[in-house]
Amino acid sequence: MKTPLNPLNQLVESLQFLKQPEDDITPYELIASIHQGTINAISHLKAALETCRLNGLHEQAMQRYILICQQRLCAVMNELPTAWLNTELSSSHTIQENTALLRADICFQLDEFLIYLRDTFPAYFNRLLPLPNIHKEIIRQQLLPGIPLIKRWFDITEESCHDLQDLILDMFDQLEPASPQRLNDAKLQFLVQLHQHLLRLLDQENYNLQHHQLQYVLFCLNCNTTDFYHYCTTWLNRQLHKVNSLEEQMKLLKDTYTDMQQLQLRSGQAYCPDAPPIRDLLQEWLVVEIKFLERKMKEEPGLLITHEKIHTNMSVSMIALMLRLLRAMGQLSQKHVEEAFRLLPRYFMARRNETFTESIFRAKYKELTSSTLSRIVGIGQELLKMLKPEERTSKTRRSSL
Repeated sequence: MKTPLNPLNQLVESLQFLKQPEDDITPYELIASIHQGTINAISHLKAALETCRLNGLHEQAMQRYILICQQRLCAVMNELPTAWLNTELSSSHTIQENTALLRADICFQLDEFLIYLRDTFPAYFNRLLPLPNIHKEIIRQQLLPGIPLIKRWFDITEESCHDLQDLILDMFDQLEPASPQRLNDAKLQFLVQLHQHLLRLLDQENYNLQHHQLQYVLFCLNCNTTDFYHYCTTWLNRQLHKVNSLEEQMKLLKDTYTDMQQLQLRSGQAYCPDAPPIRDLLQEWLVVEIKFLERKMKEEPGLLITHEKIHTNMSVSMIALMLRLLRAMGQLSQKHVEEAFRLLPRYFMARRNETFTESIFRAKYKELTSSTLSRIVGIGQELLKMLKPEERTSKTRRSSL
């Protein structure tokens, strides 16, 4: 039986001439010789591997051969510059252009053989081994037409999606030539799948996008990164702060847990195949939160009371500005302001069900927009008009004393 190691050595040796070319050979002749040697070595290597497979070579021996081929092939490809993939041709087809074409084809031939190893022997191919920059650059060039479309789409979508969009774009940025990030096959294939799903969603929604749609794509593709896990838990904590009682918080947690159970992940798909699925990670977090809330409900049953909120036609910014004016006029102490931060979101509801939490209230208190100030001035003027003329005269007289 032919061993694959002989043609593998032939492949490696054919590329060694780049380091020590003969003195009397031209650049074109050198590359043409290496190109032909690469093609012949790959052909012999494929034949040897197929013979091993058809003859029922022992599984451990086959795994060893594939791993050695993958490692040595990646080492050889890492020595080739990614600039070889960039070819510019003119109508004259000069000898320099033909040399450049052969260089590019050497890269493509080696990359195609790497893909052959992955697809033909998936059980033995190490998906966690970092792949050469040549392979990463080929993937980047394949995705390049769609990435600017995705970025423009993200620019015009609602603000609630921006943090999640930044997380996605950071992953695509790993493909940039300037990025030092070495990517393995699992991560590169994840980015390919994510790219396809986003373009499909863009076409279906006609540039519309909602937060849950983007989140669902990452769940289904099993984006089990630390960043996405932290994003999800932070987002869930924000949703918990929006509800009014422990009962509602418990319902939200349990409903989310049920949704996670029903989530269908793509088989064999993960950004990090050696880490737990994102569904399992979040379910574990939800169980901890549910148990904590159950304990809290037993220890403090008074917190189960749901308070009926007072509806207002004022925005959170307007309520914050009024509180700020009262503090500036000396009508409230800082201690009173702190109490207002805590109590007003609990008992009052802003207009149009605008999210009214303590953290948002504090942020709006620090901001002062001209539109909110104009609105408050308008309300003050309307109040003055509602007063009777003699009341206005009396108020003016008293204020002048």
